[in-house]
Amino acid sequence: MKQALLYLFFLLAGMARSFGMSLPAQEKVYLHFDQAGYFLKETMWFTAYVLNESNRPTDISKVLYVELLSPEGGAVATHKYKIEDGICHGEFYLDSAYLSGFFEVRAYTRHMRNYGEENYFTRVFPVFDIVFQGDYGFRRLYDRTRPNLLHEHKRLWIDELEDWKRLKEKAAVQKEPLPDSISQAMQAVALHNRNFTASAIRCLTPPPDSLKPGERVELTFRTTPGSRFSLAVTDASSDIYTNYRGDIHRSLFLDSGWVARSYYATRSFDPKQDIFLSPEKGLAVDGEIYTRSSRRWIKRLEPGCPIRLSLPEDTLRMTGETMTSEKGYWAFYLKDFHGDRIAYLSTPYVVPDGREAIIQTYKWFSPVPRPYRDEETLLPENTYKATDEGTLQETSDDMKSLDEVEVKARRRRYTREYLKVSTVHFPLAEEIDYLTDLCPNCNVSTQEVGSSILTRYYYPDGGARWMVLDKYPGDHVPIVGEIREMSELLPPDIKEVVIRTDPETCRRYGFDKKEFVRKYWNGDMRGWQKQPWGDVESSDRKLCYVVCYVKYSPEELKSPARLRSYGLSPSNRITVVKGYTRPAVFPFPDYAQSRDGLQEDFRRTLYWNPEVRADENGRARVTFYNNSTCHTLHISAEGIGGDGKPVIYKQKID
Repeated sequence: MKQALLYLFFLLAGMARSFGMSLPAQEKVYLHFDQAGYFLKETMWFTAYVLNESNRPTDISKVLYVELLSPEGGAVATHKYKIEDGICHGEFYLDSAYLSGFFEVRAYTRHMRNYGEENYFTRVFPVFDIVFQGDYGFRRLYDRTRPNLLHEHKRLWIDELEDWKRLKEKAAVQKEPLPDSISQAMQAVALHNRNFTASAIRCLTPPPDSLKPGERVELTFRTTPGSRFSLAVTDASSDIYTNYRGDIHRSLFLDSGWVARSYYATRSFDPKQDIFLSPEKGLAVDGEIYTRSSRRWIKRLEPGCPIRLSLPEDTLRMTGETMTSEKGYWAFYLKDFHGDRIAYLSTPYVVPDGREAIIQTYKWFSPVPRPYRDEETLLPENTYKATDEGTLQETSDDMKSLDEVEVKARRRRYTREYLKVSTVHFPLAEEIDYLTDLCPNCNVSTQEVGSSILTRYYYPDGGARWMVLDKYPGDHVPIVGEIREMSELLPPDIKEVVIRTDPETCRRYGFDKKEFVRKYWNGDMRGWQKQPWGDVESSDRKLCYVVCYVKYSPEELKSPARLRSYGLSPSNRITVVKGYTRPAVFPFPDYAQSRDGLQEDFRRTLYWNPEVRADENGRARVTFYNNSTCHTLHISAEGIGGDGKPVIYKQKID
C-alpha cells in the first residue's frame, strides 16, 4: 500500500510539473439513500460519504452542501451539514407543493466548486403524486421538463450566463486528448483504487418469508470490525426500480476520473492565485468590497477596506471587524450553530472621489442546473398507464421514457384534502439578500421579489397575482380586500413570501379555469366546478401562482433579529447567514404495548439508521416493527469498514 501511494505521489508531481502548476487536493462525495424513488409527502433519507483523492475521509472541507432540484432546475431546498470524519447525514421532506416529477439531488463541498461541476455527486429520482391508504401501485407523474437554459437567457442572471459560457468553453477543452503524463497518473490512481476492494455486509438472522402486521423484527449483521454503514430496510412490494446502478464502491472508491477533471479545470488558471472559493473549515461569511467607476460596468476591487459584522440575537449581539485583502476579499468565521441568522454588514470606506463602496457576498455559488440524460428519466417497469377504456394496463417494455408514458388512474373519489396543495415559505431576508447582490443600488419592489422567486427556482410558466397578508391562513384560502399587480416598494414589515398553487386560491383571485388547471388532476372535484377538466386542451393548461407577502406579527416586530429591509445602502446591508441543518430523527413506532395507529401505518421505509456501528467482532444488531401491509423486506446497506475499505450488503450468506 505504501509503495503504491509513493508511486502515485511521484507521478502526480511529475504530471504537475508538465503543465507548470501543483495539482490541488480533490474531494469526492457519494450519497446512500433509503429508496430509489419517492412519493410526495414522504421523506428522503440519506447518508453522505466524503473522501479525498486517496480514498481517505476528507480533512479539506468541513461543510457539505446538499441540494434538492426541481424538474425545471430550481434549488427548492439547500442544506448544509457538518462533515465529521468524512460522514454526515440528513433528509429532504418532499412537500406536496413541489408537485411530482423527476427531481435531482446533488452534493458538493465549496472546494469542489473550483474544479468543475463534473466532480459533484448527482442523482435523479422519480417523485410520484400523493397516494392514500398505501396504494403505491398508483404512480403518476406531472409532466415537467428541464428547459435548455442556454437558449433561455431571460431565465438566467448575469453570473449564471457567465457560468454557462465557462461550461461551454470547458466542454470544448475536454474534447482535446489528455497528455501522456495525465494518462499515466490516471492509471496510477486506478491501480491505487484496486486496494479498496469491497467487503460484504451479511445478515445473519434473515427475517421470515412472510411478516405479520406490527411484528417485531430483529436483524443481526456481520461485516468488518469497526465498520460504519447506513442501513435502510424497506417494504419490497413498494420498491421503485430505476436505471441507477451506482454504489459506494463503484461511484466513490473506484473513481479515478478526478485526475482528468482537475487537469481540465486547472489548465486555464493558477490554483495558487485564482481559486475563487476557499475550502471551508467551518461556518463563514465572506465576500468582496468593490466600487463602480463612472462607467458602471467597470468593477474595481478595493483592498484594505474595513468591514464590520453584527449578528444580533434575542439575548445578545455578536460583532467583529476585519480588513479586505489585496484583492478586496473579506471573511468572518463563526462558531457552529443551526438554522438561519440575519447579519448586518457595513463599511465606512469612501473612495476619495466620493463613490460609495459596495459589499458583495460569496453565498450564491450554487451551480447552474445541468440537462438530464435520457437514461435518468426512464419510468420503472411496474408503472401503469391508462387505456382508452379507463382501465389500468401494465407497460410491456422494461422501461418507458416520460414523454412516452403518462401515468394516470381510473377515476377516483378523493376527499377535498387531496386537492389542497401545501405551500413553500421563502424568508424575505433571503430574497432581498439575493436581489441586493444582483443590483446593489436598486429599490426592491413587491413584484420584483415575487418574479425573482419564480425565476430563481425555475417555476413552470404561468400567470401570477400578488397580495399582502397580515397573517398567513395556512391551508385555507387567503382573504384580501383587493388583488392587483403590485409595483410599489415592499412594506418594511414583511417576514416571508409564500407561493400558493392550489386551484381554489387561483380560482378565487381571477384566474380562468383553463389557465390554472394542471394535467394530473383526475379525481372527483364536484362541488366547486361544473365541468370536468379532462376535456381542456393541453395547450390551454397553465400553472398559476398567487404570491402572498406575509407581515411580521406585533410580537415578532420587537425581536432585534428580525429583518430591517429599509434604510440600508450598498455599504450597509443585511445578509442571511445559514448555519448547519439539524438532521431529523427517523420515527420508530413501537407496537410492543399497543397497536394504536397500526391500521394506518403504510410506511415504505420501515427502518433507517444513518450510521450503524459494528463492534469489535464485526456485528451489529437492529430492531424495529413492521407496518400494516409489508410481507417481504428489502435491505440496503453501504458504508466504510474499519480498515478504510467500502462495505456493501449482500443478500446471500456464506
